[in-house]
Amino acid sequence: MLRLTLLAAAALISSSPFAMAQTAPPDATDPRWVWDLTRLFPTDAAWDAERVAVTAEIPRLAAAKGTLGKDAASLRAPLDQQSAVCEFRPEPA
Repeated sequence: MLRLTLLAAAALISSSPFAMAQTAPPDATDPRWVWDLTRLFPTDAAWDAERVAVTAEIPRLAAAKGTLGKDAASLRAPLDQQSAVCEFRPEPA
């Protein structure tokens, strides 16, 4: 009986208007859905330079894996590194 009730509930939920409503994904070329990052990165080269710099820090952060619980200094050093990586300094325009 419980199984029948669960099947009926599942059928009811899957046939609801909310489950059937599908929206089209936003058009990537529609300016309403595209972020203007030129205030942060004036050129594609500036964006790529920041991406490369942040990517280069990943191995240093990963090196702390398994050491964070050793003592307070072992926890603080990687947290400081992470904060430095996350600190964004845009180039002057």
